[in-house]
Amino acid sequence: MGRPRSMHVSVDPRGELSTCNFVLKALLSAGCAIRFERLDAPSHSLGMAISSGGRRIWIDARDGGGMDSAPAEWADVYAKVNIEPGIVDVVPLGPLFGLQLWSLPAGYLKLVALVRGGAHPRKALAHLRFQGITRLPIEDYVPGSSEPDFVFLRSRFWTGKHSAVNASRARFLRSLEGMDLRIDAEFASERIDLATFLEHTRRSAVVFNAPAVHQCLGWKLGEFLALGKAIISVPLNRELPMPLVHGEHIHFIADDVDAMREAVALITRDDAYRRRLEVGARRWFDEVLSPVSVAQRVLGAELRAEP
Repeated sequence: MGRPRSMHVSVDPRGELSTCNFVLKALLSAGCAIRFERLDAPSHSLGMAISSGGRRIWIDARDGGGMDSAPAEWADVYAKVNIEPGIVDVVPLGPLFGLQLWSLPAGYLKLVALVRGGAHPRKALAHLRFQGITRLPIEDYVPGSSEPDFVFLRSRFWTGKHSAVNASRARFLRSLEGMDLRIDAEFASERIDLATFLEHTRRSAVVFNAPAVHQCLGWKLGEFLALGKAIISVPLNRELPMPLVHGEHIHFIADDVDAMREAVALITRDDAYRRRLEVGARRWFDEVLSPVSVAQRVLGAELRAEP
């Protein structure tokens, strides 16, 4: 298959560029020439509007699993990471995560294009700083060598109305108690820098995944797949572009301490099974979440490979 042909795509910069920047990376990786300009989409605060080849595309950035009615009426293509099973006419994007598109300070040169396209200067600057300072380029998301006796977990402790998301992670922490492993796992009150998180995650024999706010697919799931990790996960409640198969791409378990402990013991002791999960996770990422694959789902038949 040849390289995708270049095409012009308009992106409204008034949207949630920080949340949707994996899609921007997908368009750039597919050879698209992006033009930032104001579009006629009815909402810009909870998604990102795209126009390509006369088609209107809406990227829904919300954590909840439903559709937003006004953008759904506007769009010819409605794409979303977190979509409830059974909802039709929605392109499931899979567990995307934030990336660095432009390093700083060179990335600040994009500020003029964003503002000329209609973005508020402060919001555009915040987006550029977020992606340039706190995120890393996709080239940094590569597998490493896991250590069979080491388990790493850092998780945010949620308070208030989203505190229920802590329960599964707390059970996983309890499941590690007393195991003959080197454990570096806790709820963290402060974030560690992303490079350190990725380094420790690569070394970890297993990683743990559970749905996040509003049962959404958290960014960590996509990161774990990109890093080629042996993922222990409680059941997911969102539609995926392709199934994550137990024992091949991921290890699904019941959401209880005993099941978690059994899964950790299995994967840390069985090198062949751990390696199978690691290879399968990265293969799923390459086939489903690689930027060009995401661009093909968003743009559909418009994005074809040259012979």
